[in-house]
Amino acid sequence: MEKKQQLQVDQKENEAPAALGLNSKNQTQPRTMLEVQQPRIIRFGENEDDVFLLKKDDTRRATLVEKLKRDPTSPDRWLDLLKCPPSYEAKLYSKVRLFRRATTFLSKENCRHHKSYVELWILFAKLKEHEKEIRDTFKYMKTERIGEREPLFYEEYAAFECRHGNQMEAQDILQLGVVQDAFGVHEKDEIFQRLTSGQFTTSLTQHHLAQHHLQTPRDQKYLSRTYSTPNDTQSSLCRPQ
Repeated sequence: MEKKQQLQVDQKENEAPAALGLNSKNQTQPRTMLEVQQPRIIRFGENEDDVFLLKKDDTRRATLVEKLKRDPTSPDRWLDLLKCPPSYEAKLYSKVRLFRRATTFLSKENCRHHKSYVELWILFAKLKEHEKEIRDTFKYMKTERIGEREPLFYEEYAAFECRHGNQMEAQDILQLGVVQDAFGVHEKDEIFQRLTSGQFTTSLTQHHLAQHHLQTPRDQKYLSRTYSTPNDTQSSLCRPQ
């Protein structure tokens, strides 16, 4: 009898302790979303004002930064900030860093068809200094299907190629827009006719005005020769450089 009681005691001592108030089902539950650390826009060792191109007296930009911090996965919030001109002439490196932060922070899989995400990438392409860098950015967008349903992507891409004298490439890009149902054949022909006649659309003008604040002084001088003013109907958009 004593041996039987001792055996029962030994078995209890060898059993794993039960969690208080939890059954076996609850013990195997995965970590909650609150326990998963969310990615941070500002990385270790960085200064928030430097990353966001922010000065203390720039209340408008500060408001956009606060909205972005509350909703950091929103392409709309990122685009609003990137299109807002800094209150000082920031270095090109700082501007590129902010664009890179936006394109790496946002999920490409979730945002590739989002209009603001597409526009963000187009502005990023225009920020590049060299023709090859701009072309590579547009090619990346095409490969990753960023903006494949947005007419703006094909129009801007075609305008870039046309401006550098590559009308055949521009026509192929617009034809791809037809294949992807971004616009119809008639609209494609109208766009190409505008580009080859040296005209640019309202959307191109708006993007230029937004991008003007993101350019270096050298780039602004170059673009002023290329696009002229918003009221102009003619430009050297398709003129080989």
